[in-house]
Amino acid sequence: MSQDRKPAEVAVVCEKDGERAEAMQTHLQSEDLAGARWYRPPDVDDVDEAVRAGWVGHVVFSDLTGLLDAIWDEDIQFDRWLSAGVAVSFADSAGGASDTATATAVYKSWQRWQRRQKRRRLVAGAILSAIVLVAGFVLTL
Repeated sequence: MSQDRKPAEVAVVCEKDGERAEAMQTHLQSEDLAGARWYRPPDVDDVDEAVRAGWVGHVVFSDLTGLLDAIWDEDIQFDRWLSAGVAVSFADSAGGASDTATATAVYKSWQRWQRRQKRRRLVAGAILSAIVLVAGFVLTL
């Protein structure tokens, strides 16, 4: 990362040529954030680093799900963002989503995270079982 950034720039987490890019551009123009720095969603850990370094003061996600996925996957330290006073907004919120839409987004994100965690636990269990079997076989020799 470059050290010559001005403090408190705006970071955008969205594919610049993705399906939500046009909506994000429209949102940025309407909020007068046209000079924002774009990051791809897989690079959200770079956004986290920039926030913790004090280079970013506002992060715009295309939707709530993008933020929640980063939190669930532990790609960002959101508690540090909050304590630093970083503003977070969503391009699709149009000034604020309804409670039902927000709850639905949270629930769907949580479900995806749970499925990923379940797969990780299954793989870890299979690996540990294989190690135990090999160790048991070696001990019986």
